[in-house]
Amino acid sequence: IQTAVQACKHVQRIITELDHAQKLYFCANVHAKMKTMIQEIDTLEHTNDTQQLHLRKLIKKHEHTQSTIDTLFTYKILDRIGFLADCAHHVGARLIILTTA
Repeated sequence: IQTAVQACKHVQRIITELDHAQKLYFCANVHAKMKTMIQEIDTLEHTNDTQQLHLRKLIKKHEHTQSTIDTLFTYKILDRIGFLADCAHHVGARLIILTTA
């Protein structure tokens, strides 16, 4: 959850930075800073994917000790957290296109 939320917070910072960049007409400094921030989102999203795989293995290992509904619910929570990080990643990808155009 923490890495997914961090990725979203990075997107929020980038959008705030874009607001400032718009006022500065996207100077080279701003573009470089944006690119670095977007790369951080990529790293966080990848970390989230890795953590999600690890958690899925743990759940699989202990499935027999939980009810089917609890197990399915847990997988669903992981999917939604992963989706949150993926959305942040997609926003970052679109922002890099916007700042290079």
